[in-house]
Amino acid sequence: MSLDAHQKEVIRKALAETARGCLGIPYKWGAEVTDMGKQPEYLDCSEKNEFVFRKNGLSCPDGCANQFAFFVPALLPKVGDIGFFIESTDTHPDRKKGDAYHTGMIVDSFFVAEARALDLKCKFATGKVILRPRINWEKFENFGGWRSHPDLA
Repeated sequence: MSLDAHQKEVIRKALAETARGCLGIPYKWGAEVTDMGKQPEYLDCSEKNEFVFRKNGLSCPDGCANQFAFFVPALLPKVGDIGFFIESTDTHPDRKKGDAYHTGMIVDSFFVAEARALDLKCKFATGKVILRPRINWEKFENFGGWRSHPDLA
């Protein structure tokens, strides 16, 4: 798909609006959205991205690692780009060093929308789709960078 700069900007704004519309949806690992016409009942981090992109007419693979491979590096990230956390050790029982394991989407200059699993140790809301400061993402030790959808790059 070949889009001009204006079309890309319109789509990026629509992506952010759709992502914001997911705020508060409960987190469920392995959630799958099958009906793009309905608001999802549950989401996990990668399914939120898949839903948001598909709802706006763009392809998006299922799963965090597949999204990391599909999207392209974004040197100057914009609204609608997605960030990833990358495993930094070989000590996690379910991941290898270098695996992408969490993702969220830039929705404006300051915030990232992410579907976050319930974590009672966190000092912020979890267990649902939330907004988190972008700066917190970027300073996290496992932050692996921002990536753009190939049609928007």
